[in-house]
Amino acid sequence: MTEPKTASPKPPPPNREAPQLWVLSAADGDALQRMQHNLRRHRQNHPNQAAADIAFTLQVGREHFDHRAFRVVPADPTASDRQKAEPNWLTAETPAQRPQLHWVCPPTLTLSDADWRRLIQAETDEPEAREPDRRELWAAIVTARRFRNWGLEPDAVMGYGEGVWAAGILSGVFSIETAGKLAAGQTVDLQLDAPERPLYLGYQGQRVEADQARNPAFWQHLARESSEQTVTGPLFHTPAIRCVFGDPAPRARLNGTAVKPTSLACFSTPGTVTDIDHHLITLLGKLYLAGIEPDWRRLHDQPRRRVPLPAYPFQGDRFWIEDEPPARQTPAEAETPPPRAPTATAMLDNILAKLTEAEAAFLLSLMQQKPPPEVTAPAAQEPTPTPAAQPARGNDPDLENLERRLVAICSRLLKLDQLDPHDNITRLGADSLFMLQLSKEVYERFDTGISPHHLFEEPTVNSLARKLTRMGVAAPSGGAP
Repeated sequence: MTEPKTASPKPPPPNREAPQLWVLSAADGDALQRMQHNLRRHRQNHPNQAAADIAFTLQVGREHFDHRAFRVVPADPTASDRQKAEPNWLTAETPAQRPQLHWVCPPTLTLSDADWRRLIQAETDEPEAREPDRRELWAAIVTARRFRNWGLEPDAVMGYGEGVWAAGILSGVFSIETAGKLAAGQTVDLQLDAPERPLYLGYQGQRVEADQARNPAFWQHLARESSEQTVTGPLFHTPAIRCVFGDPAPRARLNGTAVKPTSLACFSTPGTVTDIDHHLITLLGKLYLAGIEPDWRRLHDQPRRRVPLPAYPFQGDRFWIEDEPPARQTPAEAETPPPRAPTATAMLDNILAKLTEAEAAFLLSLMQQKPPPEVTAPAAQEPTPTPAAQPARGNDPDLENLERRLVAICSRLLKLDQLDPHDNITRLGADSLFMLQLSKEVYERFDTGISPHHLFEEPTVNSLARKLTRMGVAAPSGGAP
C-alpha cells in the first residue's frame, strides 16, 4: 500500500461569500468597450441579478474572442457599495499562441496572518498545515490545489532553494510526509517517483530526469544551494505565465529581471486591502487575458443559472469596396483601364474558401432553397385574415410538438439544462455561430432552409416555432426531439 501524494481537498465552507470573476470578450476593441457599457447599464436596470449568476453566464454563455476584459466583484454587493465594488475593467488582447503555465516555488513566502488563516481554513483541515515552520510548503500546496480544482494544470513546475520540496510535491515525485523526512536528512525507506510533468530544479533551472528524482541525495543537495545567484535555465526561454508561490530569494532574479510582466505573485503583499480570495480571482482574470482559461463550471461551488444579459454588439459594418474621389492621373495612367471590381460571385467564392467543406455545402444549399411561402404569395391576392396568436401549449398540438423539439435543440446548442420557449435566446448566449448551427439543425431535421439572418428576427423559441409553422413546417410526432 502506497502513501498518498497529497491529502484530499477539503470541501469549501458552506455559504461562503466569494468574489466573482466577470469576463467579456469581443472580436475588436470597440465592440469590447460597448459590451462593458451595455453590461454596466444592464446592471443598473437589473440590480437584483446575483453577481454569481452574471459571472456564470458571462463565463459559459459565449465563445471567447481575443480582445478580453475582466473585473472582480463581490458575490452580492449592496447598492450603495456597488459602484465602489465594481472597479474598472482590465483589458488585453490575447497572444496569437497560448503561453504555457508554469508554477514556480521560491524559498520564502510573505503572507499576512489573516490571509494565511483564510487560505488554510478554506482548503484543508490537516493539523500539520498550521505548523509555523511549514507555512511556505503548505501555502504552495493549498494554492495549487485550488488551481487544480479550477481545472488549471501546469505545463511545468520549478523550485529552487527550500522551494524544491513544494515543487517535488506539486510534480508528483513524493508526498508531504516524504518531503519532511527528506528535509530532515533521512535517505532510506522513502518512496520517490518520476515527475508527472516537466520539473526544473535549482537556481540553474535544470530539467530533472526520472533517475535523479528518485535519488534522495539529489534533493538534499538542491535544498542547500546558495541563494547568491540568479535563477536561470532553459525554462525561461519558453513564453509562459509563471505563477509564483511565494517571494523570489532576496538576491535571486527570475531570468535576469527583478519583475517580469509574465510573473504573477499568488499572494498579495501584507498590509494591502485585498484578501487572498480576491487576489487569487484577480490572478485568474490575468490568466484569462493571457489566453489561459479554467474550467469555468468548476469555479462555482454550487449550481448557478444563466440569466438574460445584453447580446453581443454586432456592428453591422458594410464590407463593400467604397468609391473614393478620383485621384489626379498621369496621361499613362489615364490610358490604363481601372481594375475590375470583384463580382458578387468572386466575393462569395472568397468567403466560401475560408469555410470547411461541410459549412460551404450547407450555405450553398440554403441559397438554393425556394423562398418561404409567405414571401412568394401573389401580390394581387387578397390576404387571408390570420387568427390572433394563441399560446402554443394546449391549443395547437403540431405547434406544441415543434416548439418542444426546438427547445431541445436550442438547449443542447446553448448547453442549458432548462430553457423556457419565451426566453430571449440572444441574451442567453445565442450568437452568429449559434444561429448558423441552429439553421443547419432546422435544415437537417425539418427539411426547411431558413437563413441565420432571419433567425435573429425570432429571438424566442416560441416565435421561431410560429414562423416555421407559417412556412408549412411540421415536426414528426413522437421519437427523439
